Amino acid sequence: MNQIKIPGHPNITLMSNAQKPESIDSAADYISIIINTMNKFFNKKLSEDLTVNIEPNFPGPKIMKFSQSHKAIFLTPSNNLSWSQIAYQFSHEYCHALINSTYTDERYLWVEESFCETASKFMLTELSNISYSNPFYERYKLNFAEYLNTPCNLSPSNPWNIHDLEHYQTELTLESHNHTNRPLIDYVSTKLITILTKNPALWSDITYIAKFSTEKSLEDNIIDWNNWHPNTITFKPIFCVSD
Repeated sequence: MNQIKIPGHPNITLMSNAQKPESIDSAADYISIIINTMNKFFNKKLSEDLTVNIEPNFPGPKIMKFSQSHKAIFLTPSNNLSWSQIAYQFSHEYCHALINSTYTDERYLWVEESFCETASKFMLTELSNISYSNPFYERYKLNFAEYLNTPCNLSPSNPWNIHDLEHYQTELTLESHNHTNRPLIDYVSTKLITILTKNPALWSDITYIAKFSTEKSLEDNIIDWNNWHPNTITFKPIFCVSD
């Protein structure tokens, strides 16, 4: 197992035994670009120690909290499309790290999952538009956007009405732990990406969802969020919250 500190982020360590990317130095540089980009949009830096593990045989991408000051992200790229897969998976899990929720009840975990799924899609598009000094990244960057249209990322979404949330709650909880089949969450993500692409400044308000209370309705939580961050009113129609 090779390991290296992520450039510019002494609290983040990359560990890899994967065949691709073949150079752990290049992988660390690449992940540093993603971190810097996401930190800019979220207007936040990760203060805790983070270990990023590239483990192709691990059972699905995942973030784990070992303590209050140490998290670990596990990425599971296949032998092909590794760079795009790492970008997609890492963006999702790093979104969780930045939100830093401490839910003891999973009632609204699907909301966080919807935003983190959106972060993956948003970041692949963003990475395809960056000008890179590294010639490999510059040649490869169009593949980031194209990866969104690969069969593994075109699972059908299932339109549903959040007014019927109680009817879907069990299924949403199950989807929150499913890495490949989450049509309800994907449907919410398709709505969120439109708003966040038009107004990327809203990413800096997303971390508030860690404060969602399971003792309140979704509507009340959204209203509280709007009171703290008025710009998030644009999310109201998605979550069926009336003015």
